[in-house]
Amino acid sequence: MRFRLTGSVIIIGGLLILGGGTLLIYSLGYRLAPGPSIMKAYTLTVSGLPAGAVVYADSIRNTVAKDGLARLTLTPGNHAIIVEASGYWPWNELVPIRAQDASVPAIMVPVPKAGVVPGTLLSGAAADAAKKLVADAALPSSDAPLPLAGGCAKTYVSDNRIIADPVEGSASCTPPAYLCEASACSPTVIFSPVDTLRSVVPFPGRDDALLVAVGGSVYALELDPLDPRYFAPAYAGTAPALAARKDGSVVVEDKGAVYSLAL
Repeated sequence: MRFRLTGSVIIIGGLLILGGGTLLIYSLGYRLAPGPSIMKAYTLTVSGLPAGAVVYADSIRNTVAKDGLARLTLTPGNHAIIVEASGYWPWNELVPIRAQDASVPAIMVPVPKAGVVPGTLLSGAAADAAKKLVADAALPSSDAPLPLAGGCAKTYVSDNRIIADPVEGSASCTPPAYLCEASACSPTVIFSPVDTLRSVVPFPGRDDALLVAVGGSVYALELDPLDPRYFAPAYAGTAPALAARKDGSVVVEDKGAVYSLAL
């Protein structure tokens, strides 16, 4: 008995082989790239996410966070990552993927509700201690800067501008890329507001972001000044002033009341 292979059978067989090959390529961690060509893909883990947070890569919905994490499979290059979550300001970051897996912690700041302070009102001895902490707090200066970026950047205020100064001369310290051009690193202005800076403290639990009190608001500010840059209101009031506790948490005093901020 003889069989004749029709054109449609040959095409279907070819598609099945191609599909199987594509599945194998994906299972080995490779992706089809323009050209066409095959490129090794890597895992980007985004941490610090609220439940139900949706993560986008290059404007395409990629995944939903689970247990505070989201894992994305990306090819080498720079990728625009956006995180959206109900009740939080969207977070965005341009993340470089090199020839290895990578991780990045998101900064998720709750959207303040009208008339509701995002934190706990302090009273009694706790309020007195917090007020003293705020009263004694000073803006970081070049003589007493905030050590950020793993201790590789000194951050301070000068002429109502926040300056990040690279720490050089240490074999264990590499200044952040945004403070360097070619092989030279130098102090960089990372924030220059119109209103007077009242307070500058580290964002709780991070060394790559700040909380700044200026005018009637407190803002979360990413240290890296390059676009896209994260900048979000964390508190709206009259004339807030901040101080950081020893445990890294932040208190805000405004209109005679003092709160422990929830961030």
